[in-house]
Amino acid sequence: MTPMQSTLGDQGIAEELAESQRQISIAEFFEKNKHMLGFDSEARALVTAVKEGVDNSLDACEEADILPDIFVEISDKGDYYRLVIEDNGPGITKEQIPKVFGKLLYGSRFHKREQSRGQQGIGISAAVLYSQLTSGKPAKITSRARGREDAQYFELIIDTDTNEPEISVDETTTWDRPHGTRIEIEMEANMRARKSLHEYISQTAVVNPHARIEFVEPSLDEPLKFERADDAQLPAETEEIRPHPHGVELGTLLKMLDATDSYSVSGFLQEEFTRVGQKTADGVLDSFRDRYFGREMAWRPPQVHEDVDVEAAVRAAVANKGKEATKAFSSAVAEVVADGDRVAHSELRDIVAAAADDVESEFGTTFGSTVREKALDAGWTALLGGEDDEAVRDRLSADLYGLVDAATSTRKDDATVEGVAGRLASAFARAEDRRHRYTHADLQDVVDRAADNTEEYDDVTFGETARENVVEALWSAMVTVPDDVPNVSDIAADRDAASELLEAMRATDIIAPPTGCLAPITEDLVLSGLKKEFDADFFAAATRDAAVHGGDPFIVEAGIAYGGDLEDGGAVDVMRFANRVPLSTSAGRVRRRT
Repeated sequence: MTPMQSTLGDQGIAEELAESQRQISIAEFFEKNKHMLGFDSEARALVTAVKEGVDNSLDACEEADILPDIFVEISDKGDYYRLVIEDNGPGITKEQIPKVFGKLLYGSRFHKREQSRGQQGIGISAAVLYSQLTSGKPAKITSRARGREDAQYFELIIDTDTNEPEISVDETTTWDRPHGTRIEIEMEANMRARKSLHEYISQTAVVNPHARIEFVEPSLDEPLKFERADDAQLPAETEEIRPHPHGVELGTLLKMLDATDSYSVSGFLQEEFTRVGQKTADGVLDSFRDRYFGREMAWRPPQVHEDVDVEAAVRAAVANKGKEATKAFSSAVAEVVADGDRVAHSELRDIVAAAADDVESEFGTTFGSTVREKALDAGWTALLGGEDDEAVRDRLSADLYGLVDAATSTRKDDATVEGVAGRLASAFARAEDRRHRYTHADLQDVVDRAADNTEEYDDVTFGETARENVVEALWSAMVTVPDDVPNVSDIAADRDAASELLEAMRATDIIAPPTGCLAPITEDLVLSGLKKEFDADFFAAATRDAAVHGGDPFIVEAGIAYGGDLEDGGAVDVMRFANRVPLSTSAGRVRRRT
């Protein structure tokens, strides 16, 4: 017995533990895990807070079609550092201010599939949380919405038990800015990451040449000012896109299937995904049918020398329809079968139906569903070689020999090919489903068993490559069945079926998603950003065409500057960005190879 068990006694461990369990809020979680948000040291905390505030300001200005004008000030207050970030954005309504700054995971961009610097609604509220945890002081927010006469002023902290804002001051005030937002927080921090701060601000100015940024910190005699480029324009307006079929995962697909208003899978694909029209949806459904129903093996029609008479078999299956009508019907079926390269069970069904419709129109004789089914069964049995398994095996062996022989290397002798083909023919002859429907995996099993038996009894080798080639040869000879796909609700309730649909989506060739959700800087503005911040002898920039990863589009842009004031004994500064945000607060520095 463990010490805990002896202490709990008869009360029971489960009951005692249950009493101590409770749900925690996201704010309480991050209160104990500040490092997950980038606040794992006093030096890094200041850099993170600046980054989150500046990113918010840039996004807010761009969404409102305002050229950003951002002011950042860091001041030493003895025990704490005070951070002020101010912008000329559209401002925030009174009702939204407490939620934006005093509630983690509150934002407008999380579910949007378009380019933005932030999405989760954690950044600036996390800075507020870190501030109150280390200084015990509330965040001070002033915001004036565009078109409003007065500004709103709040002082607040985050109630970590409920993840809700706790407001201590809420009042109307005056502000000289016509619109914008200002946040002031105090926190335990230090300036040991001063270089990282400067690099973040300067790199942000480079990659956002449309922004004007002013930066003040205790070591500066005068503010660092980064003016916007003369020809800079706001980034192109982005538009939200629907997810691309190649980018979703099974759990997401199940959720989408459950939430859609579409009844059919075709409608679901076209309504919920980008780049899916009727033709693409049909391709996905055919691929799904292959996985869900399997394909049907298509067999070569009888040759002249073969003792197989499809016409006679169909004619014998029809009764009481008149001699001429019956002859016309059976002859039409046999002619279409003979004219084709191969025929599968579902294809023969269509052939029978078409012939029956033509004869009904010509002779006025009804060929109902019962007659059509009898004709189908008789014709298919004749095509396979009869009812007897041995007869079927003999009929199919020659067909399979040609497929196996073409799929294997010339090093396989006739006896080996014949052995595999014969055993495959036996498997098809004994199959319970005489339509010969197989999924790709089931077909692989059939081929493996035939190859294993050939190796065992004929003392030959039939390796993995040869097996795979045979499987693909047979799969290519098979046809997709026309069966109706289950509706959306049925697939949503069947995880295996949903998984098959997901694989079908991924296997289908689909046009890359549109790039309207992206706002590339463009070559001209990359050059402008470099030229306004660096004194160099040479500048170049390039913007690649859009590409896709995980179903989402992306664009790679690059710029280079060298010579002039940048000459530094062969060292190279590498700056990397994503969504116009520096990926690192310190530039990578590498030695140039010669």
